[in-house]
Amino acid sequence: MRICSLVILSLLWLSCNKSSESTTQEGKVLATVYDESLMDYEIKSLIPQFANATDSINISNAYIEQWIRESLILHEAKKDVPPDIDKLVEDYRSSLLKVHYENKVIDSNLDSTISDSELDAFYQAHKSEYLLKEKAISLFIIKTKEDAKINTDIERLWKEEDLGGIAIALESNGGVIIFEENIWNKISDLSKTLSRKMVKRIENNEGNRFSTTEDGFKYFIKVLDIKSKNDIPPFSVIDNQLRKVILHQRKKKILNQYTEDLYEREARKKSIKTYIES
Repeated sequence: MRICSLVILSLLWLSCNKSSESTTQEGKVLATVYDESLMDYEIKSLIPQFANATDSINISNAYIEQWIRESLILHEAKKDVPPDIDKLVEDYRSSLLKVHYENKVIDSNLDSTISDSELDAFYQAHKSEYLLKEKAISLFIIKTKEDAKINTDIERLWKEEDLGGIAIALESNGGVIIFEENIWNKISDLSKTLSRKMVKRIENNEGNRFSTTEDGFKYFIKVLDIKSKNDIPPFSVIDNQLRKVILHQRKKKILNQYTEDLYEREARKKSIKTYIES
């Protein structure tokens, strides 16, 4: 099969002008499965413009093999057509049309702007519905090179708990603040930036404030606050989630209002008839 496919694709790429039995007015037939045919133009659009001949043939061969297998399954499926297939197709078509139109209605009417006051009010009213599924931590972490000269000043300011002074000192000395105060983070989010060992120390809140070195860098870590699992979540942990909920409610309201307006308009036009026995 692979050799046969290579021969077919080689003929295609040579684009010879000689006619053959595998050529139709629409293009060249690359494969057939019973009464289904795969044409060359169906594959050409899949090949990147600057692909070389070898890559083009490999992509084409892979698609041909996949097409053959799917066509064989479809051929077998046609032998066992469900009696309600037409209704299933029509239901699916209706569902697609409905979703497409509803999206148009929403896009035309949705105001996606959410003010801080609206978001805060929604948080205050619903925060107990979004209890934490894992610990959340507010912390302050500085990362510098292990041999950086600034570390002496940082250690002094660190002991004095002068976080503002540390931030100023870092501005021109190459160190960075990778986690800031007043921003809450889930434990799982810390793992994207810090080692498992460091996250474990933070989670256990060892001494509330500590420093450590890893992989040539020095970390100064201060745990400011910890919320346990099932606690009320801090605002910054769920603000994006709340935005999505607010927008979802707006979309639902738009569709409900549009549907009711449509019903009333068509009722006035006497487009609706019901046949209900009383």
